[in-house]
Amino acid sequence: MSNSLSPVLPAFEVGITIDDAWALPTSDTFTSSHLRDGDFVELEANTKGVFAGGSFIVPRGTFGNVTEAKAQRAKRRSGASSHFFAIVEVIVEGYPGLIQVPHAALRVRTQPMPRPDAIRRGH
Repeated sequence: MSNSLSPVLPAFEVGITIDDAWALPTSDTFTSSHLRDGDFVELEANTKGVFAGGSFIVPRGTFGNVTEAKAQRAKRRSGASSHFFAIVEVIVEGYPGLIQVPHAALRVRTQPMPRPDAIRRGH
């Protein structure tokens, strides 16, 4: 497989590579009520990223923009567990990719600006 459509990152090998973001102690239970679409975030742990050339390990400290803050998990779990994860667009070495991470693996750096048509005047 050619690496010409992707950044120079280690390959993510299913069954071999550990996704540190999903291995965090609170990854299964924490839901951020403050995380919003459009937030600028920093990744707190290495995770799997999907680029045009395949799946790679996106390193901790990578910045990105949240495209979907509360994506539904395919399997709903009972008890005190989170039913959501975040989809984040990242750009590594000029190549766009997507990561799907638990809220616990993200640090919000800035909140999105409200759309001008959503601002209520005098309220």
